[in-house]
Amino acid sequence: MDRTLLYVGDIDRQVYRETFADVVGRPAERLPARGTGVTMPLAIGSLLLDNGVPESVVPNLLPRMVELLPKRLAAHTEDLRRQGVVMPGAIAALEAVQGHEQWVPTVVTGNLKPNALLKLAVFNLDGYLDTDIGGFASDNDHRPALVGIAQERAQAKHGTLFTRANTVIIGDSLEDVRTGLEATSLPKWPFVARC
Repeated sequence: MDRTLLYVGDIDRQVYRETFADVVGRPAERLPARGTGVTMPLAIGSLLLDNGVPESVVPNLLPRMVELLPKRLAAHTEDLRRQGVVMPGAIAALEAVQGHEQWVPTVVTGNLKPNALLKLAVFNLDGYLDTDIGGFASDNDHRPALVGIAQERAQAKHGTLFTRANTVIIGDSLEDVRTGLEATSLPKWPFVARC
């Protein structure tokens, strides 16, 4: 989603910074790398460890940060509108997919579901996607598993089996490619990855 459909600049990093300070009680010196495509829970875990939080404490702090992160992002809604952009070609691509009666457009993202829904709504992209059947980091922090989650939801809603023969992934990061390759090798979640 990020850098494929939309770009929010440093707002996500600011939200990580604020959430870390709220939960840990001091500023973060190191922030997650940009554009890696890892899921938010994994990025939060790295953020904690990279800033000297003892590994034994991370399991207690991580759920608090996951819960707070969407609230922090929502506080930056106007910043998203002012600083964020829809990626070139994103709307045309979404319109093309939406124009096919038998295609089911959704999103599989490393964002937590509330964050993803907010970003899509801010840029008026939510109408192009069926987010009820999407896969989000809120569902699982292992990104390849999100494809299978979305396929199961799509099958339950549409009564059609989604497999590697009829599923396409479009992405922009090395993690998107890894997701496609790993999810393709998982027998439970067969699909084709196209990045």
